[in-house]
Formats: sequence, structure tokens, C-alpha cells
Amino acid sequence: YLNTWNKSQNRYFSVDKTIRGLRYSTMLEAKQHCLSLGSLCSGLMDDGCDGSGFALVDGIGVTTANWESEALASSQGTCVYEKKADAAAIQTTGSNHGTEDAASHFGGGALESPPSTDMIR
Repeated sequence: YLNTWNKSQNRYFSVDKTIRGLRYSTMLEAKQHCLSLGSLCSGLMDDGCDGSGFALVDGIGVTTANWESEALASSQGTCVYEKKADAAAIQTTGSNHGTEDAASHFGGGALESPPSTDMIR
């Protein structure tokens, strides 16, 4: 993931869509931890949109695909920041290039038989 974020004002996520127990007083701390979690964190929520009081958005419940539908309208000015994946991390739906790459790398029959017992410890 790149350190690129899309801000949406007057939006928030319900508590069950945030990572419990993780709160940050600065945006820098929140961004660093969210980036370190990879796909487990899909973004940030800033209560009051005042630059303090950040929660991390749970990347399991909220993804790029459902970000807009899961973000609720906020009457208290809360804003959310969606973490954007770099182009290399985005895979087109239905693509199997990873499978083909692995098969060509390991060769045709390398994965067809179980490992010998002397390799298992």
C-alpha cells in the first residue's frame, strides 16, 4: 500500500467496522499503524474531523469494493480516509496470472506428488 488517502467529509463507520481498542491521537500515528497492517486496515476515521481521535477501519469488514456503501452520513462532522492500494497490489477480478506464474515457476509435475518422508521432520 502507498501512503495515499482519499478523504470524505461528514462520513463515519459504525463501531463494529473499526478495529477495536486501537485509537490514535495523531493522524501520523494512525496512518503508520494502518499501513503496517496491510489489507487488515482499510482506512482511518477522525471523530469530529479535527485532526485528533483516530480509529482504524477494519479491512475485513470494509474493503475498497464496499467502502462507499458502508460509510454512513455523519451529522457531527466526522470524516474518513480511505487507504489506496498501489497498482501492483490490485488484481483484476477473474485473473489467474498468479496461478499460471506459480505453475510455470515450479514446473509441470513438481506439485503433483506428496513430499518424501525424509523431507518431513
